[in-house]
Amino acid sequence: MALVIGGSMIAFVVMGYTQGLLIHSGMVVMPYLISLPFLVVVAAMSYELSRDLLRSARNMEELHERAESMQLAAGAAGLAFWRWEIPQDRIWVNPQGRALYGLPENTPLSFERYLSSLHPEDRDRVRRSVEAALSGNGELRTDYRVKDDGGIEHWVEACGKVDFNGGGKPLRMRGVSIDATERRHMQERVRLSVDASPNGVVLANAAGTILLTNRSAEKMLGYASEELLGQSMEDLVPERYRGDHGILRECIHCGPVSPMMGAGRQLHALRKDGSEFPMEIGISPVESPEGTLVLSVIVDITARRDAEDEARRHRDELAHVTRVTTLSELSGSLAHELNQPLAIILANAQAAQRLLAQSPPDMAEVREILADIVDEDRRAGEVISRLRALLKRGETKMMPVSFNEIVTEVLHLTHADLIGRGVSVVRALSPKLPLVAGDRVQFQQVLLNLILNAADAMAEKPAGSRQIHVTTSVEGNVARLSVRDGGSGLPEDIEQLFEPFFTTKQHGLGMGLAICRSIVSAHGGRLRAESHSEGGAVFHLEIPICPDEGAEA
Repeated sequence: MALVIGGSMIAFVVMGYTQGLLIHSGMVVMPYLISLPFLVVVAAMSYELSRDLLRSARNMEELHERAESMQLAAGAAGLAFWRWEIPQDRIWVNPQGRALYGLPENTPLSFERYLSSLHPEDRDRVRRSVEAALSGNGELRTDYRVKDDGGIEHWVEACGKVDFNGGGKPLRMRGVSIDATERRHMQERVRLSVDASPNGVVLANAAGTILLTNRSAEKMLGYASEELLGQSMEDLVPERYRGDHGILRECIHCGPVSPMMGAGRQLHALRKDGSEFPMEIGISPVESPEGTLVLSVIVDITARRDAEDEARRHRDELAHVTRVTTLSELSGSLAHELNQPLAIILANAQAAQRLLAQSPPDMAEVREILADIVDEDRRAGEVISRLRALLKRGETKMMPVSFNEIVTEVLHLTHADLIGRGVSVVRALSPKLPLVAGDRVQFQQVLLNLILNAADAMAEKPAGSRQIHVTTSVEGNVARLSVRDGGSGLPEDIEQLFEPFFTTKQHGLGMGLAICRSIVSAHGGRLRAESHSEGGAVFHLEIPICPDEGAEA
């Protein structure tokens, strides 16, 4: 366009000068202003000028629309645009900004006038931030409080950029401010909620440096807030756990799943004074503009562990009382179990005395008699050992246990009693049964209770039909011990059997099965009952097998 207009003007001047010479010499009579070259030049200039004016009008319209859109966006978002002409110390701010800062319209603004609109406690801090931007990289980010026209206090977040001249001298600062009151209130509500949590909350960055804590965490760990900020998460756990926490933090940044630590494990936190306390900790990744952060929720389970220990002691004591009560019911048969080997020992000893009184004594016969005495003594000793184990009061001892061995030991103990009741036992023990983790005596107590209950359930049956089936099996990672009787079956509400003080016996207390279930639950297993298709009931004792344990030989 510039070339066309410029060329046209040059051509106009040249042709006008040439036309004037020709008219002066008498060679041309027509005036230049109505000549064809002049009209062509004028038409070309008019066309280009009209196009230029049209484009300018369109650009002005677009600029006006953009300005209106920007004004609408600023009004909707509450954005305050401002510009500070630094050499003149003159500040321009849009109407939204004047309303935000509580400044009258058409009032000249200077930097000091701007500072006077801020909360007195924030002025020095904002002044230092501005001075740092002017003498530094020109970036300004700050927040402060102001009061609007109605005297209502607002939080404002501002950011700006300084323009420098060629010599590095600041010329102006442009920026935008926004009302951050609602966000501040939201942050405050979140902070209050986090502080009100009874659990400790710790936020750390990818390097494990603590960025945020709540009051519960500070109280648990014995630190003040300023002491925790900047510390490493590794410093809050005993040294024996630090490797685990480091690995876990690396895993956090590899995926969205947040693991839980402490459930079923012994984890401890380290207080400032060096003492430890048991904890459970939940760890979750949190995405933020600064990258992935790690949010940890710490639960002090000291009281829970103490309550669990107390409940375990009470359960052990109750189980002991129940064992003693059960064994008192077996006192007659147990006396027979002891009297029988003792009677044999006495008879053999008397026979040995008679043999020794002979001349010469039959020493070969005496040796056989003495061997029988030793065997019967061992038999009596085994009965006494089983009784002592069941009667002894002690803490739960978790160790690998064989269900098959438990069955053998309990059936030895109840042998005389079952014979006296006319009850026979059919065993079907799995030869390749994995071991389970548990307390041998408590498992014996559960099976003893189930066998005696099965015998009681068949008391009304004819003597020849009283039969108990004891089986062991494995399904997946669970070992099962089952006791089936041929009694009258189960009530409609089977679960009622396991409730305390519920009994179907005339002289029962209703505590046996309730205690048995609590023992099994404490071992991470299940004790359940079901009716059998051939009549009677089946009780299943199910316990997880030991990890990495092979089957019995």
